Amino acid sequence: MFTHKDQYSFDGVAITMATFDPDRKASAAQQKWVPCGHLTPLLASALARGAQIQSADTGWTQAKLVVTLNKGPNPSIAQAVAKDRGLSFHQNDDSHYLVAYGWYCDACSQGLDWPQQQATMDAF
Repeated sequence: MFTHKDQYSFDGVAITMATFDPDRKASAAQQKWVPCGHLTPLLASALARGAQIQSADTGWTQAKLVVTLNKGPNPSIAQAVAKDRGLSFHQNDDSHYLVAYGWYCDACSQGLDWPQQQATMDAF
């Protein structure tokens, strides 16, 4: 039976994924990603407000890294933050993928997104 659970942590610089196997009671760091300097403060702010990293993925066509959170700001806040920081705001409504809001850094080809139904933060 598959019982592994991926756990993500962020130390202010890099995201580390550890896989925990409760059958073996073992945890080992497997991968690390470094978000760009444009998204790092936003990631840190979201985590400080109670968000958690759900995944970090490099398997996108154009993006070098996409970090998915379990929650994030509502679209009006997210759009204002994007404009203030020179990021692109995006909204994905294709149900074949995570229906999400997010920010994308065109300069660094990295993104940060969260499910639309969990766009609950009113301040950022």
